[in-house]
Amino acid sequence: MTKKMLLAILEDSESRPEMRDLQGEGFAFTLIDSTGSLLRKGKSTFIAAVDEEKVDDVIEHINHVCCPQSNPFKPRGTVMVFAIDHYEQIT
Repeated sequence: MTKKMLLAILEDSESRPEMRDLQGEGFAFTLIDSTGSLLRKGKSTFIAAVDEEKVDDVIEHINHVCCPQSNPFKPRGTVMVFAIDHYEQIT
């Protein structure tokens, strides 16, 4: 089964609802507190190895949970998807 690495950077205020939503759907991820943008506002970075056919589902969940911004030039979040050459869970 092919995996993709999904990296999503969201506003801190969006991270808790997103975390509950992804966990409720059975997705495992790592959450890292981060800082970004010109004003150094708090961000949360989600990292997950996702089955290739589930990537669109995760992105859909993120879009559903993120609330619209009043400023159309400010992104609600950033999602990046990377190919994984090797995936192994150490037990």
